[in-house]
Amino acid sequence: MKTIGDLANVFSAFDEKQHGILTAQTVTPESMTALKEAFQAFDKNDDGFISKEELTQVMFSLGHVMSTAEIDQMISLVDTDGNGLIDFKEFLSLMNTTSQEEINDEEEMKILFTLIDANQDGFLCEKEIRNMMKGLGEKVKKKHIRKMIKEADINKDGKISFNEFKRMVSNGNFLVK
Repeated sequence: MKTIGDLANVFSAFDEKQHGILTAQTVTPESMTALKEAFQAFDKNDDGFISKEELTQVMFSLGHVMSTAEIDQMISLVDTDGNGLIDFKEFLSLMNTTSQEEINDEEEMKILFTLIDANQDGFLCEKEIRNMMKGLGEKVKKKHIRKMIKEADINKDGKISFNEFKRMVSNGNFLVK
């Protein structure tokens, strides 16, 4: 996964005409690729499962400290085989559950923005973007993050507002090469 846009695509891959419900008809090859990449970003040891520890680590790297009970609850929502792990099929179920909440594109962007905005100040800074990319397994140089911020920062205040973030993700410009 090379872009936060790829992660955003996981949530925006659902057909609005289907009210966000993931069906066999609405999964395009591109959205399936995005879903697989998102799953792989969580599956740190590449064993085909997302463990409690992996989920905890990713959530922490995104700035969300969650209790064991909260992580257990997230897993239990989709763990149909009861093994305490999330396989890809269960991950798809989680994405389906998320999509059934009928979240529109702007609300999806707000959710994604809030996940990255660890200090909840309403802006994304260099450290938050670096932590998010690190949490996705991407090694990013500071100069690339600074360039990303510079390109997105319309009002030149050195940080990314929600509107700047929305514009950047919509244009596919939130990437690190």
